Amino acid sequence: MRYIYHYDVAAFFISIVILFNLFVSQRIKTRVSKAFKVLAIDLFLATIFDIITIFTISFYQLCPIWLNYLLNILALLTYNSLPAFYIISIMYSSLPEEQDFTVVQKLFLAIPVCAAGFLIITTPFTKAIIYFTAEGQYKIGSAFNTLIVIGFVYLIMVIVYGILKRKTLRTEQTI
Repeated sequence: MRYIYHYDVAAFFISIVILFNLFVSQRIKTRVSKAFKVLAIDLFLATIFDIITIFTISFYQLCPIWLNYLLNILALLTYNSLPAFYIISIMYSSLPEEQDFTVVQKLFLAIPVCAAGFLIITTPFTKAIIYFTAEGQYKIGSAFNTLIVIGFVYLIMVIVYGILKRKTLRTEQTI
């Protein structure tokens, strides 16, 4: 399988610029800025692991299967936690600094990402998300589309939350 890595390299440079700008220009430390910093770091790590896995999958003869599983699990975990961190940063921006999430909000945020994390972490045993053939080739498992559905769940959560809290979000936050 031949991968097009140019987009990943572009994403790497964009994440470097975001991180640099975030660390240089940040003056006030708030919950929102901390949440956005976690989001930016996760984006950077997801991009790094994605680039690494492109090469380890392409040259699977040189990379042991256990290392390929480990790197792909790290890539999938960081990539699939991005939507959760995104909605957390949006929700923090609409809450007063002293107010925290309710138990129901925490459950709505935690259940999808925990389900994705469980599927990803158990994939070496279940082969549900990804697996490697006896020859070491990368294949997508039968439950991979579950990760896409979980991403859409977070997208719907962002849209609904944005509509419900549109009066508390500033204009620059909604663009």
